[in-house]
Amino acid sequence: MKTKLNFIDRYDSCGKVSDGKAKKYILTTLPLAALAVIFTVSGVMMFRQRAQLDSRLIELREYIADENNIAARDEALAYIDENAALSVGNASDEAMLNAILSYPLPSSEVTDAIVRIGGETSISVVINSYFAPTGEISFTAKSESAEYINDFIEKLRESVLFAAVNYSGYTYSESDKNYTVNVTCALAENAGREN
Repeated sequence: MKTKLNFIDRYDSCGKVSDGKAKKYILTTLPLAALAVIFTVSGVMMFRQRAQLDSRLIELREYIADENNIAARDEALAYIDENAALSVGNASDEAMLNAILSYPLPSSEVTDAIVRIGGETSISVVINSYFAPTGEISFTAKSESAEYINDFIEKLRESVLFAAVNYSGYTYSESDKNYTVNVTCALAENAGREN
């Protein structure tokens, strides 16, 4: 007769088959063996991953320590510093340009407007000076009539080119039979600028 081999059965110390102990032994050792295999595989995988990370870390440290990379980094930092200095200078230049551009300009638009207003009121005008720090333009106006000078001053005050209009008292000259007045106008902020 054939004997069946049962690997699950375990022989006890006397060589007799003990079904209960063998099954119990296998049921307790099988999960432990499975855990051992899982831990071994996980350990090998973690060790391998750690070795790859260490290798990558060594590469990165070598890259950082490379003389060419250090020189390139230093050069880049120098460019950054130079760019920052140029940016500050550029901002300063822009601020200065904006300040200069905020000054009114005694352009031909302004002088032509003074002469045109004078012509409307029969006034002859001679431009004397322009003082840039205050934006004041000074001129002399002459007319045969004091009334014309009053109209001229009023029209200057109505003009958008001037923020303020100041004038001296009249003087009358018997030799040329004209009234003369000295006028100083503070130019408006946008005077002389093209819109």
